[in-house]
Amino acid sequence: MGFCYNQLAGHLHDYPVTSVERLLQYEKPLEAVRSHWMVEQDVDLEAEFDRVIHEWGHEEPESGMDTPGMS
Repeated sequence: MGFCYNQLAGHLHDYPVTSVERLLQYEKPLEAVRSHWMVEQDVDLEAEFDRVIHEWGHEEPESGMDTPGMS
Protein backbone atom coordinates (compact mmCIF):
# COMPACT_ATOMS: atom_id res chain seq x y z
CA MET A 1 0.00 0.00 0.00
CA GLY A 2 2.93 2.29 0.72
CA PHE A 3 4.15 2.02 -2.86
CA CYS A 4 0.73 2.96 -4.24
CA TYR A 5 0.46 5.91 -1.85
CA ASN A 6 3.92 7.19 -2.80
CA GLN A 7 3.17 6.87 -6.51
CA LEU A 8 -0.12 8.71 -6.20
CA ALA A 9 1.19 11.43 -3.89
CA GLY A 10 4.41 11.97 -5.82
CA HIS A 11 2.94 11.86 -9.32
CA LEU A 12 -0.64 12.99 -8.90
CA HIS A 13 -0.17 15.73 -11.49
CA ASP A 14 0.86 13.09 -14.07
CA TYR A 15 -2.53 11.35 -14.07
CA PRO A 16 -5.59 12.50 -16.03
CA VAL A 17 -8.13 14.35 -13.89
CA THR A 18 -10.85 11.92 -15.00
CA SER A 19 -8.86 8.96 -13.64
CA VAL A 20 -8.31 10.66 -10.30
CA GLU A 21 -11.97 11.69 -10.07
CA ARG A 22 -13.07 8.11 -10.79
CA LEU A 23 -10.69 6.84 -8.11
CA LEU A 24 -12.09 9.32 -5.57
CA GLN A 25 -15.57 7.85 -6.03
CA TYR A 26 -14.49 4.80 -4.02
CA GLU A 27 -15.05 4.78 -0.27
CA LYS A 28 -11.40 3.77 0.18
CA PRO A 29 -9.57 4.97 -2.96
CA LEU A 30 -6.08 3.88 -1.90
CA GLU A 31 -7.25 0.36 -1.09
CA ALA A 32 -9.10 0.19 -4.41
CA VAL A 33 -6.07 1.17 -6.46
CA ARG A 34 -3.79 -1.10 -4.42
CA SER A 35 -6.07 -4.11 -4.94
CA HIS A 36 -6.34 -3.49 -8.66
CA TRP A 37 -2.59 -2.90 -8.96
CA MET A 38 -1.80 -6.16 -7.14
CA VAL A 39 -4.04 -8.12 -9.51
CA GLU A 40 -2.32 -6.54 -12.49
CA GLN A 41 1.11 -7.55 -11.16
CA ASP A 42 0.26 -11.22 -11.75
CA VAL A 43 2.52 -12.28 -8.88
CA ASP A 44 2.04 -15.50 -6.98
CA LEU A 45 2.41 -14.03 -3.51
CA GLU A 46 2.62 -17.43 -1.83
CA ALA A 47 5.46 -18.53 -4.10
CA GLU A 48 7.20 -15.18 -3.64
CA PHE A 49 6.92 -15.47 0.15
CA ASP A 50 8.28 -19.03 0.05
CA ARG A 51 11.20 -17.87 -2.11
CA VAL A 52 12.09 -15.13 0.38
CA ILE A 53 11.93 -17.52 3.34
CA HIS A 54 14.05 -20.14 1.55
CA GLU A 55 16.67 -17.57 0.54
CA TRP A 56 16.82 -16.09 4.04
CA GLY A 57 20.15 -16.97 5.55
CA HIS A 58 21.86 -17.44 2.18
CA GLU A 59 22.48 -13.71 1.86
CA GLU A 60 24.24 -11.12 3.95
CA PRO A 61 21.79 -9.50 6.39
CA GLU A 62 20.74 -5.99 5.49
CA SER A 63 22.37 -3.35 7.63
CA GLY A 64 20.14 -2.14 10.41
CA MET A 65 18.21 -5.40 10.65
CA ASP A 66 18.25 -7.32 13.90
CA THR A 67 19.64 -10.79 13.39
CA PRO A 68 18.56 -13.38 15.99
CA GLY A 69 21.46 -14.68 18.03
CA MET A 70 23.80 -11.86 17.01
CA SER A 71 25.03 -9.28 19.49
